[in-house]
Amino acid sequence: MTYAPDEAWEASGLPRLWSGTRRRHLSLLVLSGLGQAAAAGIGARLLSAVLSGSAASTSRGLVFALLVVAALSIGLLRMVEKVLAERLSQEYVHEVRLGLIRRNLADGQVKSLGIAVARTTNDLTSVKNWVSQGVAPLAVGIPLILGASAALIWLEPMFAIALVVPIGILLAAMATLAPIAYTRARKLRSERGKLSSQVADTILSTNAIRSAGGTDRELRRIESFSSNLVTAAVHRARTAGALRGAAAATSGVASAMVVGIGLMAGLPTHTIAGALAVVGFLATPIHDLGRVAEYRQTYRAARRIIGPAMQSAPAATFGPTVRPAPVARGRNTEGVQVSNLTLPDGRTLPELSAGAGDRIVVDAGDKRLTSEGLERLVGLHPAHSPDVMVAGRDMTQASPKEMRALVGYAAQGMMLVRGSVSRTVRYRCPEATVADADNTLATVGLVERVAELPDGIDTRLVHGGEPLTIPERARLLLARAILNEPPLLVLDNVDADLGRAGREMLRNLLDGYPGVVILASDDPDQIVRTTLVWAPADPAAPARAGFVSAGLVAAAGPPRDRAPSSDNQVERVLADHIGHFG
Repeated sequence: MTYAPDEAWEASGLPRLWSGTRRRHLSLLVLSGLGQAAAAGIGARLLSAVLSGSAASTSRGLVFALLVVAALSIGLLRMVEKVLAERLSQEYVHEVRLGLIRRNLADGQVKSLGIAVARTTNDLTSVKNWVSQGVAPLAVGIPLILGASAALIWLEPMFAIALVVPIGILLAAMATLAPIAYTRARKLRSERGKLSSQVADTILSTNAIRSAGGTDRELRRIESFSSNLVTAAVHRARTAGALRGAAAATSGVASAMVVGIGLMAGLPTHTIAGALAVVGFLATPIHDLGRVAEYRQTYRAARRIIGPAMQSAPAATFGPTVRPAPVARGRNTEGVQVSNLTLPDGRTLPELSAGAGDRIVVDAGDKRLTSEGLERLVGLHPAHSPDVMVAGRDMTQASPKEMRALVGYAAQGMMLVRGSVSRTVRYRCPEATVADADNTLATVGLVERVAELPDGIDTRLVHGGEPLTIPERARLLLARAILNEPPLLVLDNVDADLGRAGREMLRNLLDGYPGVVILASDDPDQIVRTTLVWAPADPAAPARAGFVSAGLVAAAGPPRDRAPSSDNQVERVLADHIGHFG
């Protein structure tokens, strides 16, 4: 099943259940309920006929065979019902899960690892249970109960009372308990989320906790959260038990009423026996009604969180944002041009036009602002993407395949995707060969280390890059970014994770890199010999003759065209100098 972005969605933010192939599954479930009702009615009628002695001795064998066929038909339909319910629920949850993951990948804003895990496991389990054990039993049970009621009327109209009255009482009890179940389900979901977040944060902070002697304190915190979860779960179980108990009692009361009505009306024993067979067959569907109410309230509690999380996904997650193409400025039509790059604090970087070989250092005066500015530059924040031209291609209208071919990106602390070393290196360019990956690994000095791994280049990396060390992971990130030498290479403080030897490797690599390199670093002199600085405008800077006060940024010309005064010269020039941008 593929995820269809244009599929109709409910106001809750979740996809419609009555959609696509799920329509067929629901329709088949309804037919299954009608089939079971028909088989039960026919079986009851045949049973009544056999017990009454009205069937001729020569036809009793046939009647018995028909009874067996009716029973086997009911069993077969129940099996089909289970398969259809599971398929329906799994397809629905599959779509919701993809929507949640797509949302997280769209904006990268995950408040807590524990909450993300809870949403994609516990909350989706609640959705799955509601569909498979709530919606599916209703789709089967409603036509089944209606059909069984018709069968009872067929046997004796008075028997309909024995079914309608207990089910009416059950529905009233469910309506009373449902709000309580919803409140307690919300409480349980909240406590489970708190515990998941606390456990995830504790595990991620293991070294900090141990070094500060906080192990016992953290265990006490976990114990407190766990105790709250236990209490909430027990309270919810009481409500769930009441719902299931009421449903279990309903079938027993219905059977008792059938006997009572039959005796008071003086009905034949064989008629009462047939009615009891029908009511007995309804015991399982009636039990399911009690679970339906329980799963419905749990689902509502989960939907309250999942729905808004999916609803807030920006439209940009479904494809490139179409904007008017920015006008390429200056001499460079095949390099990199950037305009309208706004930092999180509202400041805007001046327009940039850079050519092959340029090395641009971004300096927003704050490491966090600089990093997010680079993230916006490479399109990680679709709502704040600037206008970017790379090699004559407008990035706001480029497909994901074009973007990954034109832009390489690596950042400090970036987690590696689970998979083999080969897959990791070729992740940006899946069409690249293993030989390409080997050559790139040699460029970043990882060939020997990868050869030492248990399965070489096919070794599977887990937990963000294990078994590699942090400097080795940084080299692997760099290898992924430079594979096939994209025209624009963006590096966000990746040198901080490389170590001294790694920084020397990066310096040599950037010396010969043919494209534009835009980077952030605490010490750019260590990794690039000659740089241009791209910084936001400084409104406090005084205007000078021949210049517009706009801040310090890179000029358009490549650094090698201007003789540096030293091997590590860092030049700062005003952005709007007429001679440079004319």
